[in-house]
Amino acid sequence: MKHIVASDFDGTLCQSYPNGYRINEKTLEAIKEFRSKGNLFGIVTGRSYIWAYPVFKEQNSFEFDYIISDNGAQCFDRDGNTVFSNKIKAYRGFAKDYVNTVLEFSDEVEESGICFEKDRFNFENNNPCGNGGYYSNYSVLNELYEKDEFVMVNAVCKNDEAAVKLKQKIVSEFGEYLDPAQNGRCLDITAKGISKASGISQYARIMNVPHDNIYSAGDNYNDLPMIKAFHGCAVKGAVDELKNEAEFVLDDVGSLINIILQKEKNND
Repeated sequence: MKHIVASDFDGTLCQSYPNGYRINEKTLEAIKEFRSKGNLFGIVTGRSYIWAYPVFKEQNSFEFDYIISDNGAQCFDRDGNTVFSNKIKAYRGFAKDYVNTVLEFSDEVEESGICFEKDRFNFENNNPCGNGGYYSNYSVLNELYEKDEFVMVNAVCKNDEAAVKLKQKIVSEFGEYLDPAQNGRCLDITAKGISKASGISQYARIMNVPHDNIYSAGDNYNDLPMIKAFHGCAVKGAVDELKNEAEFVLDDVGSLINIILQKEKNND
């Protein structure tokens, strides 16, 4: 029976080294061997599609079977085809209300975005009505006023404390529709009930992989749901809360994969 490994990217699969962020060779070899045996390896990230798939597909050398993006809301296969997309079902005018709410915190929020399946509208406190240079099918906020379905909204605050305050405001204003997940100074905000854990569960059901064969790896707060839900691994440098909940605390994702490969070998 095949296994799934679901790894966070920033700080987990791609870690900090003296010369910048990279994936170590041991992990790359482990991923290659893992997939050669019919197992499934993928990334689970808070990044939206346009900041995930093109980067992972074109700029990195690791192999993957799927990407679960937008903090669990969407999944794409290795060719960029949509596997599933769980949208925020809001109301017409939601985009305007959300932007206005974030702009109330303009002194503490560096940027924010509204994400669609393969598109993202970005705004900043000094450019509240435009995209600020980011690719989008929408040029100004007015074009979003009639939209009532979104994949994710997010915000990058100046510090963790500002993120806590904005999260509380968003829950107060939009708690009927949204689940904000805080990751340090960043907020990834999806539809109610959506998380990295729910995204992995949805993918596993589609691929017919049992729960006990699912392993996850992470380093930060928004990884907690998947670390608790599956065989969870906290990598070195992970926050203490994650290490306390994890089944494994290991140096890197390659070490986790090698444990699974050894388990498979012992069961042969």
